Amino acid sequence: MFRAFSLLALVASAAAFAPRASPRTSLKLNADLSSIPGSSSPFPGFDPLGLSTDLDDMTLKKYQEAELKHGRIAMLAALGILVQESFHPFFGGAIS
Repeated sequence: MFRAFSLLALVASAAAFAPRASPRTSLKLNADLSSIPGSSSPFPGFDPLGLSTDLDDMTLKKYQEAELKHGRIAMLAALGILVQESFHPFFGGAIS
């Protein structure tokens, strides 16, 4: 009885890691890349590597938001480099 219960528990736990049987649907980009925010007139829909050809609208929006977030963090980092070059609060500014 214990062996049967152990085998049943093992099979049930292995089934939790099995892939889903539902087929994956292909979602194509419905929007024109030249109409999204951030596209400029010399290069409308600039995507030289074709990274957005097989994306749905929500994934493209997520990528846009991540790009904005990382750009803002990079701008703050560049500002931090400039500030720390001219402002040394410790040791009277005598750090070499």
